[in-house]
Amino acid sequence: MRIGIPREIKDGEFRVALTPAAVAQLKDVVVEPGAGAGVGFSDAQYVKAGATLGDAWACDLIVKVKEVLPPEYGKARRGQIICGFHQLTADPEQLAAAVASGATYLVYHTVGESSGRYPILAPMSAIAGRLAVQVGAWCLQRQNGGSGVLLPGLDGVPPGGVVII
Repeated sequence: MRIGIPREIKDGEFRVALTPAAVAQLKDVVVEPGAGAGVGFSDAQYVKAGATLGDAWACDLIVKVKEVLPPEYGKARRGQIICGFHQLTADPEQLAAAVASGATYLVYHTVGESSGRYPILAPMSAIAGRLAVQVGAWCLQRQNGGSGVLLPGLDGVPPGGVVII
């Protein structure tokens, strides 16, 4: 089975589905040129890990981060398995395109264990939790419309408090 790693085309999405280290553990991986550039992985790193550069959509198993977008709809085909954080129930157009393609879609955020743990979603939640503090601090800056609270505080100025929900 050939595994394809396409470049994510969603606005503001810079992640890549597999790192060169992960690719090195697999066999027959095709990486779209530039797929890892947004997170600092060069095409050369993927080639060194054993991947070939080419049309990821020509593969049997497509591993994405985000959903298939309109410019990609025509690339999905019967017999493929397409993995990603698809939004099929929230986007009727995306759902119709998925059904019409005949491909099998694996939706990451629905993959759960009997214990109630979601192993694919868990790392993303951990990252989001860490970033929440940074984003919150940015939002608290007066120039960003916040109250001007400095989270770590200063001598004579108490630190700000944060609650993450």
